[in-house]
Amino acid sequence: MPALADKIFLPIDIFIVTVVFAVFRFVLVSAVGACFAIYAKYGGEYAKSVGWIRSSGYRGMVKTFWNTHKRKNVPTSVKGALVIALLATLIASFLDKGIARYIHPTFNLGRPERTVLNSPQINPPDVGVFYGWNFAVPANGSAVHTMKEVLNSSLVIHELRAGHRYDPVVSPYNVTCADFGVVFQSNNIKSAGSGCGTVFLDFRYPVINPAVFNMTQRSSNRWSIIWGSGSEEEGKPEFMLDKPLTVAFRVNSSGEYTNIQFINCALQETIRPTYDDDHWFNYKGWFGISTSPGTSTTKCLFDTAESTDITAIALTTTRFINIDDPYPADEVRTMFVNKTDDLLLAMQEATKVEQVVHVPYGSPPNNTVDIDIDIWAELRVNNSSIDIYICGSSRVHHDHRKNECLYGTISVLQFTQPRHDAILNSRGGKDFVRDKLKGTYMRMDYLTNNYNGTLFPISVEKMRNDTDGVADYMAQLGYNYYAEFGRFGSQQGRVFIEYDISVLEFGFEVPLWVLVASGIILVISLVVWQLTDWLIGSPYTSSVYTIIRKGLASCTNTSIPRLMRFQFQPLAFEEVKILPEEIELLPD
Repeated sequence: MPALADKIFLPIDIFIVTVVFAVFRFVLVSAVGACFAIYAKYGGEYAKSVGWIRSSGYRGMVKTFWNTHKRKNVPTSVKGALVIALLATLIASFLDKGIARYIHPTFNLGRPERTVLNSPQINPPDVGVFYGWNFAVPANGSAVHTMKEVLNSSLVIHELRAGHRYDPVVSPYNVTCADFGVVFQSNNIKSAGSGCGTVFLDFRYPVINPAVFNMTQRSSNRWSIIWGSGSEEEGKPEFMLDKPLTVAFRVNSSGEYTNIQFINCALQETIRPTYDDDHWFNYKGWFGISTSPGTSTTKCLFDTAESTDITAIALTTTRFINIDDPYPADEVRTMFVNKTDDLLLAMQEATKVEQVVHVPYGSPPNNTVDIDIDIWAELRVNNSSIDIYICGSSRVHHDHRKNECLYGTISVLQFTQPRHDAILNSRGGKDFVRDKLKGTYMRMDYLTNNYNGTLFPISVEKMRNDTDGVADYMAQLGYNYYAEFGRFGSQQGRVFIEYDISVLEFGFEVPLWVLVASGIILVISLVVWQLTDWLIGSPYTSSVYTIIRKGLASCTNTSIPRLMRFQFQPLAFEEVKILPEEIELLPD
């Protein structure tokens, strides 16, 4: 049974609401008139005048009270009745306006119908995301909310119809692997942490020499990493951080990263192409954001013959750069709302100290070479969430160097979900394609955030929370959201989404207590009005005009209600004088 505080949806038009309010006001005003008819019968000589004065309106009632309240021969009870008449008429006329404040127009959802929609998308071979699927997250909004808006947008889903609500079908899921180790590209480098799965972080730089690589565990879930990448003079290519970060995941520790058969799913950071190195020479001493904060996400559905597991990955990154000046760890830290994150603080300290390592190189006697440490990384692993902060340096023009930093957070979910084949059936029974290294379902860029009058790109907490939220929502979508990217040179892909489609029904939301109270007031008013008219009757329920008309019935040869001709001098109806001639009608 609903409580009085609950709200009731009424599927009615605004015209009906207007008519109901008009009837409510009419009945209420009539009930007030009925109450004064009762007073007219039992209230004495002045009582009927109070009811008649009401017909002159608010101005007439106020003037009458003002001219009457000092007269001692008029009973105080009559003066009070005149005040009550004024207030009661006001309340009866405006009570519906007060009720209207609790009634709000809204939409209600009809019974949903579950349908799979598929929409063609442009997908050039060299682009890992559909054109038109890059969206902005408001400064105070969330990436998950933006995802939901996107999946309900006719701009990208061409079959959406106006007047309908489209809710992507979501399903619960069961996590099968939530504890990961992390490896930097090469299997020769030891993993940070361990678990049922491994996440590979690949910047597309050359294989690292383990002799130049050092990983130090700072706590149960945090590691510091340093290594040197060599130089062109030493015959070894330098580290380049301007390549996209690729996050690859595999369930177990067997197999090589370079063998795609052992990778369950992968997501590549979506960044704009960088300028030629010589371009940066023109910006000596420059520091700032080189890539705006953005979240990318993907999902890998496996065919029925192999596995029922699904992998969802979300990645949020932002990049900073400067030329020639010291490593921008200090400056990067100032760009975040939260400057106390342990990765930011650790990087700030690590880049202050120049470090050199001696590594084997060449033939005796010159069998060692000093390599400067020019790559720093701070890593934090919390089950399926990974935070990475990495800074690197490379030569861009003669003696000028480009220093670049990336802060990113990653969320990986390996899970199972009850098999749902609606999309599979809509594709003619074709199994899901396991497109592991190509295919970003969606990318969202963050608008600038204003924090105490200072502009910041994003906060560390927001990056982490939004990344976890996006991965979770992608997992809930499961088998109900599938992107089929173009293959073998095809530029056309398709997006399949299963929706609960509901018709939006316009109506009004009314608190139950307002509905009950209004109904009680309306019933009482109707009863008082009708009983008074029945029991009291004329002349107490009649107007002055009606009483005069009935009094002149013998002169006008009619007793039925009708309009009569009226004149002021002398005061007469149908040329029948109603005042003696010696009484002159004076203006008010």
